[in-house]
Amino acid sequence: MIRTVRFIMLLAVTLLAQVSFFPAWLSPPFTPNLTLFFVVHLGLRETFSWTNCLAAFLIGLLQDCFSGCYFGLHGFIYLFGYLLLKQTSERFYTDNNLLIVMGVFLGIILDGVMTFCLLLLFSEADGIYGSLFSGLLPHALTSTLASLLLVRATPESAPGYAR
Repeated sequence: MIRTVRFIMLLAVTLLAQVSFFPAWLSPPFTPNLTLFFVVHLGLRETFSWTNCLAAFLIGLLQDCFSGCYFGLHGFIYLFGYLLLKQTSERFYTDNNLLIVMGVFLGIILDGVMTFCLLLLFSEADGIYGSLFSGLLPHALTSTLASLLLVRATPESAPGYAR
């Protein structure tokens, strides 16, 4: 229970920093995506449960509330990323902090590609594609650097959890 409260409090603090502090001091391609870190943490470190699926989806909806005009887009992408990471963690030993950092980098790339594909299918947003891919690499690098700092603050795996 304490791990869950600590996780939620850390999520609230990083979400507040992501939507208020970082946009004031950093230009848009260099603002880190801290919410994706928590989805990667859930996918690689926690056991599978429907509440974790719901948590990944709700973290994506929180991202949509503060950043986008397409409500539910990041919710779907984060849920897909969580399930993909969960399938990976069931087959490999993933209890390593550097894998979370690498997962955040790959998650940002996956987020950009899936956003492009879903907007191409379901939207008429013509001018968004150039800006989507031009800032993808700096966004992924700053998110990776921020996840290096966050990886020490998050709770470890559940005790007794064996892969």
